[in-house]
Amino acid sequence: PVATQGSFSRADIQFDGVEQAGPAYEGRVFLNNPNADANTPRTAEHGYAGSFHVYGLGVRLPEKAGIRKSVIATDAVRAAAANNQSVTVTVVPVPDVHPMTFDDVRIVLE
Repeated sequence: PVATQGSFSRADIQFDGVEQAGPAYEGRVFLNNPNADANTPRTAEHGYAGSFHVYGLGVRLPEKAGIRKSVIATDAVRAAAANNQSVTVTVVPVPDVHPMTFDDVRIVLE
């Protein structure tokens, strides 16, 4: 869960250390919908906030090849925060990539 508070004009969801060593995939981002999967509709009613794409290197590397990805999600964060003190972020990799990993996620409010 990521805490949100106060007023803001923009909200970005930032993912640090997104692994890119494997195959390419789309990371679909949902808020307050921990049961989201590849079949979940990409609509505001289902908490859809946007997506990012990882153009994977297609190989395994001896070291982590983490990158930063961001999703501008102002309306989705505002809607999710209206009903909750904290916001849960769920990322669904499409196609299903195991393991899809990242080090940290945060919502940056401006």
